[in-house]
Amino acid sequence: MTIRNLIMPDELMPIILQKIENVEKDLADLLGIQVKVRLQLHPTTTNEKMLQMLVCDAYQVSWECVAGKSQKQQQVFARHAYCYLAHHYMYLHKHHTELMGTLGGRDRTTILNSIKTATNMLETNHAPFSNPLKQIIKLLKGDGEIQN
Repeated sequence: MTIRNLIMPDELMPIILQKIENVEKDLADLLGIQVKVRLQLHPTTTNEKMLQMLVCDAYQVSWECVAGKSQKQQQVFARHAYCYLAHHYMYLHKHHTELMGTLGGRDRTTILNSIKTATNMLETNHAPFSNPLKQIIKLLKGDGEIQN
């Protein structure tokens, strides 16, 4: 089963569903009302591959396009979003050189400019850029849902 690029072995799903049904039944017995449990999966750590997947999914681009030299708007937005998220959620405040290799060998000042541009577009609520980024941030903070 795949939940938005999260791959789960098929044999685990019946086990998880059975446990959820048991919890629903126990809560219904305890509370005296019908209970429906909704499962949400949230990452406990943020890593490079997860950020790449989230950014590519949100901006509907491939990672090769994000890391490449293209100046198409959607790909540039995704690149800025990735730099912003890596800076804020991977705690790379002092080590922007770690992003340089990931993003096609861009230099440190390019990475810093990308973070600054992303911050400005987010603050001014530039919708084509900020809406997907806000959804990723919401998910990373544990407030978002993983959708099918």
